[in-house]
Amino acid sequence: MLLRTNGKTTTTTLLGELLKTLQQNVGIGGNIGEPLCDEVMRVGSTGCVAAEISSYQLESVSKFKPHIAAVLNVTPDHIARHGSVDAYQKVKERIFQQQTKADYLVLNYDDVRTRSMAARACGKVMFFSRLETLKEGAFIQDNYFVIIGNQQIYRICAVKDMQIKGGHNVENALAAISIAFLAGVDTIAMVEVLKNFAGVEHRITGTEDGGWEGGGGGKEG
Repeated sequence: MLLRTNGKTTTTTLLGELLKTLQQNVGIGGNIGEPLCDEVMRVGSTGCVAAEISSYQLESVSKFKPHIAAVLNVTPDHIARHGSVDAYQKVKERIFQQQTKADYLVLNYDDVRTRSMAARACGKVMFFSRLETLKEGAFIQDNYFVIIGNQQIYRICAVKDMQIKGGHNVENALAAISIAFLAGVDTIAMVEVLKNFAGVEHRITGTEDGGWEGGGGGKEG
């Protein structure tokens, strides 16, 4: 099962489409319409779920342990509730606090607060960046999506080939392909998904994070 964290509906939905190239039994839930518990029950222990988890939900978790979690950014969206950006960040970090060395944490290298979470990660960290060329991780090079991992370089497709446009959607796509890569999705299979994905209706920008849990059990993001 695979799960993912809060706010980035576009990233979560795109991730779900990418995971469908890996197996048939895929759920998409959280803050997207379908209750997460219903999707988890529907797909069962042999399926996977791309899940969007909000910071409000993370306030009350104690045993939430995604195999792959992702945090896309830290912005002052919910200061009235959390009191400060620092407090808001601490809540977001609950998404990976139960992970082990066998798990993964995907982080946005371009966001300073998000990048700093690597120092507190319990699992293996994979960065993505729209602005920097990374030694390992997912980034843009010569206007192409590129992933460096498993001691190999994977050139996926041109940014212009995506239907969804804008820098924020490039970041959404980088996050989704990073998680999908760690889940075992073939980089060749990613190409058609990125080219055909038309986005989520009424969604232009996103402000929160994401993650997922994978394998025979589950995931968060």
